Amino acid sequence: MKRKVLLIILLLSVLIIGGCKYAAEKAILNKYFNAVRLNDKTTMGSLAVEPMAFTFSKWEIVSISEEKVGDTVLPKLADEEKKLKNQLDELMNRRIEANDELNLAKSNLENAIGRAAQRKFQAEVEEKQKIHDELFNEWKELQKKYTDAKLELSQEKKVVNLSLLQEIPGVEDMTGTVHVKNVVVNIISPQGTKKIDINLKRYLLKNVLGRQFRGRWIIYKFTPVD
Repeated sequence: MKRKVLLIILLLSVLIIGGCKYAAEKAILNKYFNAVRLNDKTTMGSLAVEPMAFTFSKWEIVSISEEKVGDTVLPKLADEEKKLKNQLDELMNRRIEANDELNLAKSNLENAIGRAAQRKFQAEVEEKQKIHDELFNEWKELQKKYTDAKLELSQEKKVVNLSLLQEIPGVEDMTGTVHVKNVVVNIISPQGTKKIDINLKRYLLKNVLGRQFRGRWIIYKFTPVD
């Protein structure tokens, strides 16, 4: 009799643990799909970085991956943006100097008297123009790198703020971890079944004063599974 009771208790424990193991993931997906059903775009946007709508009669979880943990990339992205911004400012100063030197060379050419002087200042204009153009092309390439780095940092901050449920000044200087899981679900409708891989993220961070910020799970990306 005691053995039977212990077996029942063991089975109940397994069921309870199994039910609680993915409670957070199931909760956010339940909330999201309920919002989709109601066309509640505000709630969808509060749960997903890029909300996606579905037509469905029901949905079901197929699998949930193990949790992966890595360091947040916020400080690295912020450092890269600052570095490129400083390089861009320095290069802009060099461009201004080169432009002034080019204009001076052009002015000297316009006021040159005699062919020898004209040839001299023409060569100087061509040299300064070459330097000016090279710096401009270098600036364009660096500007693109800076714009890309700024956008990448901005997008990462958007994801972090969504997980933390608030916009925190200086969030780019925070350290900590990012946690990732993938949940594969079946979206079932009269037209058939579609399989979607849903990437979930959450952030556990602390600021320079040591204060901790525990983010919630959010939907980072939807990927159709062939």
